[in-house]
Amino acid sequence: MGGKIPHDWRIEMWSVGGAIERCLATCDRLDIAIAAYEQAIATFPEKNVTLRQGSRVIREHRAQA
Repeated sequence: MGGKIPHDWRIEMWSVGGAIERCLATCDRLDIAIAAYEQAIATFPEKNVTLRQGSRVIREHRAQA
């Protein structure tokens, strides 16, 4: 296993150029990931934020221009 702890869900903040600025949270439970995602968009409404499972986007918040 290599010592890695798997986390299925990631909440990420994206730059305007389309690169990940930072990972805000990693979770192994969807309900906690959704709560973290909702808090992230409340805290950073001017940023693009995604909730992803691997490469699959579950939810996406686009900043208002």
